Formats: sequence, C-alpha cells, structure tokens
Amino acid sequence: MESVRLLYVSKLGSQNTDLKKTLMNILNEAIDFNYKHEVKGVLYYGHGYFVQCLEGKKSVIDNLFYNKILK
Repeated sequence: MESVRLLYVSKLGSQNTDLKKTLMNILNEAIDFNYKHEVKGVLYYGHGYFVQCLEGKKSVIDNLFYNKILK
C-alpha cells in the first residue's frame, strides 16, 4: 500500500451567512469519510481560507481530491 500526504489551501467560495453551520457540515462529512477510508488529516480555517493536510492510501487520496474536493 502506497501512502501519500496531500497539503493544499483553498478559499471559501462565497460569503456565507451561517459559517458555523457550513464548517460543522464539512467536519461531519469528513469525519465519516475519513474513518471509513482510513484517512488521517487536519483542517484549519481562518480569514476565509482552508488549509488541509490529508494522509492515506494514494488511490483514496487521489479520488477524494480530484472527485470531491476540487468540485
């Protein structure tokens, strides 16, 4: 199994009136997905930007990044 680490920065796409709810939705979805797919990581949010580091099986991280995060 080839393990990889991915670090990226993204910006919140729009002005969000309920930022706390949006962040909690992202966190809940990530916890569920990461547990099921043995992905480890950290997510930081500040001043409209996200910084995330993900670690796991290369095929899982590639699929997650290209088919979910980029969309």
